[in-house]
Amino acid sequence: MQIYNESLTNNQLSALISVDWQMSTKLDIEDVWNSFFLYSLLCDHFECKATLELAHNTHSQAIRLQPALQARNLRMAGPGQDAWSL
Repeated sequence: MQIYNESLTNNQLSALISVDWQMSTKLDIEDVWNSFFLYSLLCDHFECKATLELAHNTHSQAIRLQPALQARNLRMAGPGQDAWSL
Protein backbone atom coordinates (compact mmCIF):
# COMPACT_ATOMS: atom_id res chain seq x y z
CA MET A 1 0.00 0.00 0.00
CA GLN A 2 2.82 2.40 0.88
CA ILE A 3 4.57 1.55 -2.39
CA TYR A 4 1.38 2.38 -4.32
CA ASN A 5 0.92 5.68 -2.47
CA GLU A 6 4.52 6.71 -3.07
CA SER A 7 4.74 5.49 -6.67
CA LEU A 8 2.67 8.24 -8.27
CA THR A 9 4.13 11.71 -8.29
CA ASN A 10 1.92 14.79 -8.47
CA ASN A 11 2.84 15.22 -12.17
CA GLN A 12 1.71 11.69 -12.96
CA LEU A 13 -1.53 12.19 -11.05
CA SER A 14 -2.42 15.39 -12.86
CA ALA A 15 -2.01 13.57 -16.17
CA LEU A 16 -4.31 10.73 -15.05
CA ILE A 17 -7.20 12.53 -13.37
CA SER A 18 -9.12 15.70 -13.98
CA VAL A 19 -8.42 18.87 -12.02
CA ASP A 20 -11.83 18.83 -10.33
CA TRP A 21 -11.39 15.30 -8.95
CA GLN A 22 -12.65 15.42 -5.34
CA MET A 23 -11.58 12.00 -4.06
CA SER A 24 -8.24 11.26 -2.46
CA THR A 25 -5.73 9.32 -4.51
CA LYS A 26 -4.15 7.85 -1.37
CA LEU A 27 -4.92 4.20 -0.65
CA ASP A 28 -5.51 3.24 3.00
CA ILE A 29 -6.27 0.00 4.81
CA GLU A 30 -10.01 0.74 4.92
CA ASP A 31 -10.05 1.00 1.11
CA VAL A 32 -8.24 -2.34 0.83
CA TRP A 33 -10.67 -4.14 3.17
CA ASN A 34 -13.75 -2.62 1.55
CA SER A 35 -12.43 -3.62 -1.88
CA PHE A 36 -11.78 -7.17 -0.70
CA PHE A 37 -15.28 -7.51 0.78
CA LEU A 38 -16.94 -5.99 -2.30
CA TYR A 39 -15.02 -8.31 -4.63
CA SER A 40 -15.91 -11.32 -2.46
CA LEU A 41 -19.59 -10.38 -2.48
CA LEU A 42 -19.54 -9.92 -6.25
CA CYS A 43 -17.93 -13.35 -6.73
CA ASP A 44 -20.43 -14.96 -4.34
CA HIS A 45 -23.42 -13.42 -6.10
CA PHE A 46 -22.02 -14.40 -9.50
CA GLU A 47 -21.71 -18.03 -8.35
CA CYS A 48 -25.30 -17.95 -7.05
CA LYS A 49 -26.51 -16.25 -10.25
CA ALA A 50 -27.89 -13.43 -8.11
CA THR A 51 -27.71 -9.66 -8.34
CA LEU A 52 -25.85 -7.80 -5.62
CA GLU A 53 -27.94 -4.88 -4.41
CA LEU A 54 -26.52 -2.31 -1.99
CA ALA A 55 -27.86 0.88 -0.46
CA HIS A 56 -26.66 4.06 -2.15
CA ASN A 57 -27.09 6.58 0.65
CA THR A 58 -24.92 5.38 3.53
CA HIS A 59 -22.18 7.17 5.43
CA SER A 60 -19.45 4.70 4.52
CA GLN A 61 -18.67 1.77 2.26
CA ALA A 62 -18.36 -0.49 5.32
CA ILE A 63 -21.93 0.31 6.40
CA ARG A 64 -23.09 -0.16 2.81
CA LEU A 65 -21.57 -3.66 2.61
CA GLN A 66 -22.63 -4.84 6.08
CA PRO A 67 -26.15 -6.18 5.29
CA ALA A 68 -24.91 -8.15 2.26
CA LEU A 69 -21.99 -9.59 4.26
CA GLN A 70 -24.32 -10.63 7.10
CA ALA A 71 -26.74 -12.28 4.67
CA ARG A 72 -23.89 -14.18 3.02
CA ASN A 73 -22.51 -15.31 6.39
CA LEU A 74 -25.93 -16.59 7.50
CA ARG A 75 -26.37 -18.46 4.22
CA MET A 76 -22.92 -20.04 4.51
CA ALA A 77 -23.22 -21.14 8.16
CA GLY A 78 -23.37 -24.91 8.66
CA PRO A 79 -24.77 -26.74 5.63
CA GLY A 80 -24.24 -23.73 3.37
CA GLN A 81 -20.59 -24.73 2.92
CA ASP A 82 -19.68 -27.13 0.10
CA ALA A 83 -17.67 -29.50 2.33
CA TRP A 84 -20.03 -29.39 5.32
CA SER A 85 -21.22 -33.00 5.07
CA LEU A 86 -17.86 -34.59 4.16
